[in-house]
Parts: sequence; C-alpha cells; structure tokens
Amino acid sequence: MDDPTVITLGDGSGSTLLNESYLDVVMQLPLPGIVIFVHGVNSDGEWFQAAEEGLCAGLNKRLARLDGQIVHAGVEGGQLKPVSYLSDLTADGYLNPQKTSKKFIGDDAHFSPVIHFRWGYKASASDMQTYGDALYLNEKDYWGGGPFANGCTSIPDLWEGGLNDQLFLWLHAQHLNPTYDRMVYACPHRGYYVVAALRLARLIGEIRKKQPDVPVTIVCHSQGNMVSIAAAFLGDKLGNCVANSYVLCNPPYSLLKGNAVEGWTQLSTGSEKTGYGRQTYDARIGTLRNFFEIMRQQAKAQPADVIDSFCANEPHD
Repeated sequence: MDDPTVITLGDGSGSTLLNESYLDVVMQLPLPGIVIFVHGVNSDGEWFQAAEEGLCAGLNKRLARLDGQIVHAGVEGGQLKPVSYLSDLTADGYLNPQKTSKKFIGDDAHFSPVIHFRWGYKASASDMQTYGDALYLNEKDYWGGGPFANGCTSIPDLWEGGLNDQLFLWLHAQHLNPTYDRMVYACPHRGYYVVAALRLARLIGEIRKKQPDVPVTIVCHSQGNMVSIAAAFLGDKLGNCVANSYVLCNPPYSLLKGNAVEGWTQLSTGSEKTGYGRQTYDARIGTLRNFFEIMRQQAKAQPADVIDSFCANEPHD
C-alpha cells in the first residue's frame, strides 16, 4: 500500500480462529454518569485533580470495583482511574506550549466520569487601559475565574457591570475590607460569567445529544455556583441542557435581606423595568425557587433491572 497512486478508502482488522470456538472479549463496566467540575474566581481549578482522584477511588469502593472485587481488574474491565492532564505551566512558570486545545491529556490509561470545566476573563485592550494595575493576566491576557473582587451574590449581577468600589468621595470599598489578603477594587464588566454559563449549558446539551439518559452532575465551588445556576436557567431555555444534580459548595448566593455596602455600590445597576440597586430579598427567594423547579423537572430514573444488567460485576457468558 506504499504506492502513492493507490488511495485507501477504508480498512479493517479482525481475529481468525482455526477451530470452532469463541473469542473471550472483556466487556467494560459502564461509567455511573458524568460529573462536571466548575471552579470559582481567581482559579484554574487547582482542586480538580485531587477531587477527581478521590471521586474515582470512592466510586471504585462504592461500586465494588476494587482489586479483588472486580472480575476483570484495570481500566479495561471498568475500574475508574483519573485522567492525567498535561501541566499548565513550565518549570519556569510560563504557559506550557505543549498543552493545547487539541492536546491536553497525558498518555496514561484512564477511565473517569469527570470533565474539567474551566472559565475566566479575557482582557480587552480598553480593559487593560482602565483596570491594568488590578488585572492578574497570563501571557494570553487571560485570568482563570476572573478577579476575586468581581464575585457577586445574585444571578442578575452576572449581566451587570463589574464592581464599583467607590462608596463616597474618597471612601472606597477597600477601606471597609476586614482582610488584607483579598483586595477589593474596581473590576471590568461581568459578561464573562454569562459566556461561561452559556458554554456550560451547551456542553450539557452536547452530552445529551450523545447520551440522552446519562446522569449529569455538576460539582461547583464558590463563584462557580453562580455560573452553574445561571447555566441551568439558560439550559432550560435552550432545551434539554440542564444537569440532573448540582452539588453547591460554598455558594456566595445571598439571602440576606440587606447589605449596606453592596446596596450602595449597586445603586446604578438594574433598569427601570427591574428597578435599581441590590436585588431584593423576595426576588432572590424567587430566583432560587425557580432554580429548584428546574431541578425538579430533571428527576427521572431508569429501570433498575436494565442498569443491573450492564453494571453487574460478574463474568458474561
């Protein structure tokens, strides 16, 4: 087939047995579902790897897939093993040129239900002129999760401008900040949150196209909760783009009836239709209620006997 004039349209391979017998083929036990990790602000998902390792270990124990329990050990038989990802950075702290959108997974065998979902802020030229001294960017003018100070406590805030740190004359929010390791300063528009939420909803939609009935769980931390909740609303509008379960870790979603500093800095947010200022307590409760209603609609289950037939840890005759 080395002749350059020959065009190969397809090929295949198989096993030929010289006697009348069967070829043993290991049927890999299925994944229990898909789990999407979503990080928070000022982060590239530093907890992802350790969490994936722990989740795979826990599922192997829960599903009786440990060595000595599973019939066919290893990834081929269905033991869960975390994915090994290429390093983000080189030894001297720069972005790893070997890690690209097409090549970011190592060569080690793996079998994991986890998807690492990353999101963040990409600075424009005008943003760098306005907020340059407060932006922590890499070589691509990108900040994983965006500025810490641009976090918010309600879903509508994701569509609003960034934090306004000016309270009155010379008084800024940083003057009232009780900690010194997290500076509070003016930040760019929060539109990148909406982009992240839309990407997450569309990711779930693509999963549903491939496997409509697969259970999808989102595990989110900090401001990743706001992205994930917003994604549920967007996914509900898009149709069949909502996860089945949400694990909300340290959500900043606030049900306080009032917050003086937040209320003052948000006097100009909103519109004539929705009203100006910090979102009201009743509206926050209403948003949360609507989120739970979307979740309620995702409640479904497959017949246990069908699941057991595929997940049974036994030799297949």
